[in-house]
Amino acid sequence: MYKDVSELVSADYTIKVKCDDCGCEYEMTFTNRKKRIKEGREYDFCKSCAHSGSRNSQYGKDRKSICIYARTFNKQNPMKDKHHSPETKKLMSDSKIEKIGNGTFNIKSNNRGKKHWYLSKKSNIIFHADSGLELLRMKQLDDDEDVLKWTKHHRLRIPYEYMGVAKNTTPDFFIETKSGIIIEEVKGRITEQELIKKKAVEDYCVKNGYSFSFMTQSHMNRNGEYRKFIKDLKK
Repeated sequence: MYKDVSELVSADYTIKVKCDDCGCEYEMTFTNRKKRIKEGREYDFCKSCAHSGSRNSQYGKDRKSICIYARTFNKQNPMKDKHHSPETKKLMSDSKIEKIGNGTFNIKSNNRGKKHWYLSKKSNIIFHADSGLELLRMKQLDDDEDVLKWTKHHRLRIPYEYMGVAKNTTPDFFIETKSGIIIEEVKGRITEQELIKKKAVEDYCVKNGYSFSFMTQSHMNRNGEYRKFIKDLKK
C-alpha cells in the first residue's frame, strides 16, 4: 500500500516498491510514484502482476477474429504444402556443413534450440553453440588439462543415408588430446536419425584411427552440473 505523500522526497530518483500481489520488490521513479498516488491508485503491482488475470485489458475477450485479421498480413511461405526434392535437401545439407566448417554459419538461420556464441580460451576463436548442452561442453573442453586444442571448424563431412536420402553430417567437435584425436558428438535429444548419424561417424573414426565420443545430457548431468549450468545461464 502507498505511504503518505508527505513521507516521499520531492526528487526524481529510483525507489523500491513492494508488489501488493506477489510481494516482490521492483524499482520505480519517484515521479511515477507521485503520479500514481495523485491518480488515486490504491495498490502497487509489478509489471507481471499488472497484466495478469482480470487486470489484463484482454481478459475474457475472444481474440479469434483479431488473430484471423492479423494473419492476413503475414508473409506467405512459398514452400507451404510443398516438399524439397532429395537433391535439394542434399544441397542444403552440404551448404550448412560447409558454413559450419569454415566458421561462417549464421546461428539465427536455424531456429531449433537456443543458440549461443562462445570464445574459446584455448584457441581464441569464437564458435557457435547449437544448445546449452553444447555450450557447457565447450567450457569443459577449455577447462580440461588433457585437451590440447579443439575446434568446430574441422571441415569433416561424413556421408550417411536416412529414409532413402543421401546426406552428410559434420561432427560437433574435433579434439586433440595428449593421448590422440577424438571426434565427438554432443546430443540432448536422441532420435532415429541421430543414431544413424552416430553409426556413420563411429565407422569413420574406426577407418581413420580416431577415438569416438558420444556425449548425452545424462552423461553431462551426473553431478547435476548441466542443470546448474542451465539455471545460471537463464539468470
